[in-house]
Amino acid sequence: MHIVGEWVYPVPDIDIRWYSAASDPARGIIGVRIPNQNDELRPFFVKKYFEEAGNRLGTAICLVRRLGATTKETPVHELHTLLREGRRIDLIHQKLDAIIAKIEADASPIQK
Repeated sequence: MHIVGEWVYPVPDIDIRWYSAASDPARGIIGVRIPNQNDELRPFFVKKYFEEAGNRLGTAICLVRRLGATTKETPVHELHTLLREGRRIDLIHQKLDAIIAKIEADASPIQK
């Protein structure tokens, strides 16, 4: 679980188990189960990727901001917060649109 915490932000609920072989308890397979996650945690970011002999095997995403004459990477936790807050704003807009539509419908003259 320590590795998941280093590689994924935020840390998802995850169930990792070792299943030993019946013929040899020193051998087996690892089972990984990732249940549905709380929407408040989304989105999840992978913070690490693998390299093999200089060949990149994965992809990294980074948001870089210009600060005067220098650049600064946005830490993964800040990027996650920005995206989560953006989702909340969309939800607020949807609710406001529904309230405005109801007010407009209630205010319109009744036609017979």
